[in-house]
Amino acid sequence: MQGFVLKQQEKKILLDIYSVIEKDLDAVEKFYKNAISADADFEALKHLSAYGGKKIRAALLILLLRGGGYDISDEDLRSASVIELIHAATLLHDDVLDDTLLRRQGASFKAVYDNEKSIITGDYLLSRALSIACGLKDSNKIADVVRACELVCLGEMNQLENRNNFDMAQDTYLDIIKKKTATLFELAAVWACRDTEKLKSYAEFGNTMGTLFQIVDDWLDIMGDEGMTGKSTCQDIKKGKMTLPLILLRSKIGIQRIEELFRRSFDSDGFQGQMRGIIGEYKIDVEMESFLKDINTKAIKSLADIGISEKYQVSLGKLIEFLGKRKI
Repeated sequence: MQGFVLKQQEKKILLDIYSVIEKDLDAVEKFYKNAISADADFEALKHLSAYGGKKIRAALLILLLRGGGYDISDEDLRSASVIELIHAATLLHDDVLDDTLLRRQGASFKAVYDNEKSIITGDYLLSRALSIACGLKDSNKIADVVRACELVCLGEMNQLENRNNFDMAQDTYLDIIKKKTATLFELAAVWACRDTEKLKSYAEFGNTMGTLFQIVDDWLDIMGDEGMTGKSTCQDIKKGKMTLPLILLRSKIGIQRIEELFRRSFDSDGFQGQMRGIIGEYKIDVEMESFLKDINTKAIKSLADIGISEKYQVSLGKLIEFLGKRKI
């Protein structure tokens, strides 16, 4: 019951942040759902369109545009939908790669259907994103989408290449998450920029937001509550992925013991509890808090460098705080 209450509280926080762009996000959601089922009437696509995510990337784009004093055009709604379609495609493919059975408080798409449908549906969503991008007035966005897809794939390939590499460097980890996750956040921020002199600041802000999001996601994989996150826990360990908390832990207990933990993850029903105990014993939670605080500070500085209206700067400041402290 406590987990349910906390989950509802966090959703309420996000809805409060989105309140200043509620109509814009509703329009994005409508376009997104229409884009999914525009050319096909398959049960799997109906199932997919029924599940709404946090739409953080779309919200980032719209908040920055509104903060810059711009009205939201049909082109902007389409652009936001393109980014969300790519993100949705990556989730379907991720669930196959990671054998994920739980997603968004329910069975994952691959659990309801199968790997084949997950892969082909993910491919379809990517195709829809490219098709919509081809119809945008700014033809440069087609190249942006293609490059973003390349970077996301490169990040995932690097992560696969480093599975069970218990000696993986922290810089390698940061490069992986920059490509596989921060890329779409950066794209959203860059597409909101109308002043080329500020393009670097917009890109830096988007990149930092994406980095913050993924590091918290990896932290929740160990420390999160399935009832809150809606996702299975300790999946990264079971798949041999060295994430930031595990890299920090390795510096305290050594690579040999890290390998033992990865092997043990398959044998014990109480493994997450054991991991939480080890995390606490070696104060990895303190190190993670410090690391996330530094990224949070960097995001706030990048936002200040952009210079948007106070109303939307406050909302984005709240979004930064939410991403850094979220439990869902």
